[in-house]
Amino acid sequence: MVVFSTSQGTASSSFHCALANLEKAVLDYVFDRVCVLGFKPVSVPDLVSKEVTEACGYTLLDEPDVALSGTAEMGISALLRNKTFAEEQLPLRVVALSRCYRPEVSSSASEAKLYRVHEFTKVEMYVTCTPEQSEAELDYLVQIQKGTFESFGLHCR
Repeated sequence: MVVFSTSQGTASSSFHCALANLEKAVLDYVFDRVCVLGFKPVSVPDLVSKEVTEACGYTLLDEPDVALSGTAEMGISALLRNKTFAEEQLPLRVVALSRCYRPEVSSSASEAKLYRVHEFTKVEMYVTCTPEQSEAELDYLVQIQKGTFESFGLHCR
């Protein structure tokens, strides 16, 4: 059962019983699948500093010192910030399972027809690599995503 609740705010939902179990099973399956491929698991915080959000390209309008993370990418970026890697250490592949929080405020007509949620859980793959490795790594990430969908019997392009 999915419950859309106005008490939780707009674009909020909660899963119950079998659907909550299914969500957890899918997330665990995908996370484990990516780990088996050699991605290093990391755990990231839900709260990140203003400095981190801005370094990741997000501007906070109300100027708080900390904010709820919009993506695990922010926590991973903070973890790897100011680190130097030898070329033989790359590509560095990590994976995180995290809650993501998005304001998703848009006045765009093309986006107005999309249903957007403000809080969700996702598995994030993150790669640090050389510029020469970049295209091959992107292709590898897409291949993993396609393979994951296909493992559920779903088709994608």
